[in-house]
Amino acid sequence: MLPLGPAIIIVMDPPMVRAAALVYRMPDGLGWVEPGYWDEYPPSSPQWHQFAGEVTDTENGVMLRSPDQVLLVLDADRVAGTGQDDPEAQAVIAQLRLRFRELGTSFAEERERLAAQVGATG
Repeated sequence: MLPLGPAIIIVMDPPMVRAAALVYRMPDGLGWVEPGYWDEYPPSSPQWHQFAGEVTDTENGVMLRSPDQVLLVLDADRVAGTGQDDPEAQAVIAQLRLRFRELGTSFAEERERLAAQVGATG
């Protein structure tokens, strides 16, 4: 079910929820780009995150398991309005949709443009 975008990332330990603009299959796991990457003045924190582990498909996305971490990556559109949804992450994603319209681009175009830069395999 990769690549995904936009997505909601649920990190199990420590527990946290993040919004992801684009999620890619990497040779050893997965990686994602945060929505801040497209801000007019990008934040100083890293906007690319990569985790190694076994990736398996789930009903609404993928799960990554490693000895140190479990991540649940949910397709934001598929889980909108369900018990797996996260309103704060959806608000960030809504802002990114507006930003893409301003820039005259789309998730599909940006996914393709960035895939080679991050070394994505799918």
